[in-house]
Amino acid sequence: QRGGGVFGKVPYSAAKAAILGLTKALAREIGATGVTVNAITPGAVDTNIRVGSTDEQEAAINAGIPLGRNATTEEVAAVITFLSSEESAYLTGTTIDINGGSHIH
Repeated sequence: QRGGGVFGKVPYSAAKAAILGLTKALAREIGATGVTVNAITPGAVDTNIRVGSTDEQEAAINAGIPLGRNATTEEVAAVITFLSSEESAYLTGTTIDINGGSHIH
């Protein structure tokens, strides 16, 4: 989860926290150059990594997602496309969650 550790996954949690910090620090450091720095944090996404999941496992994952399903790779790509466009020129140092609401606190 964003903003908190995952039990039993210290290296994973540390790496994710580092990316959030790096995004903010680098955005401040190079902002004057006009280069923007942002991060995305996808939640559950329909990819080949999920092929071995049982229907029960998928149902349990989806039960924790307010939208009730995994993201598609196209939905993640759409956010990346936006961040690569002029429409996001004034957006920097931020993280965009793509998780169907699963990290609502």
